[in-house]
Amino acid sequence: MEPGQIEGQYSCLDFYQDLDDPVTQEIIAAYDEGYGSETPISAAGGATGAYRGIQLWAAAVEAAGSLDLADVEEAMDGVSTDRAPGGPAEMVPGTRHCRVPTHVGIFTADGIDIERSIDPVPDPTQCL
Repeated sequence: MEPGQIEGQYSCLDFYQDLDDPVTQEIIAAYDEGYGSETPISAAGGATGAYRGIQLWAAAVEAAGSLDLADVEEAMDGVSTDRAPGGPAEMVPGTRHCRVPTHVGIFTADGIDIERSIDPVPDPTQCL
């Protein structure tokens, strides 16, 4: 789509390239250095969720002190990371869900303006 076709439309995602938090910008810079900026990181493609998931898994391994699946699964209930695109994320105990950053953006002719970041993000309730 051309930018003019979606100008004025809103989007709500966990990540936008224009977020100005230092960790997000550090991740974007490292990605661009390694792979180029022609195909940017996108929340819509699942890249941010995959990256976040690996960071949470690593936190659970560290908390468990083990690579044993049962130990890591138990430790996963409540781990967090501040090393994720879009902002910090944490597992919500007892739900197997992740509380992720949520940002509302509006498409402009030049990209996306972030209108609001929802903080704190409410607990997910789908599986309670």
